[in-house]
Amino acid sequence: MSLSQSAKLLFASEFDSILIELLHKFLNPTGKILARTETSLSSRQQRKISKIIRRARANGLIECVL
Repeated sequence: MSLSQSAKLLFASEFDSILIELLHKFLNPTGKILARTETSLSSRQQRKISKIIRRARANGLIECVL
């Protein structure tokens, strides 16, 4: 499954616990959000992914980067 297909799945249902694994596809090994050039997403999709990841971090579903 490509990153853009993963993004479409995430936008359909933002915080399903099973979909948290898909969020990790948009993070590098240190936990930072991948750049748009690496994910091949549109600017709108990249903003949505970033927002979803920030919400997941705030809710403690994903580890935070210091």
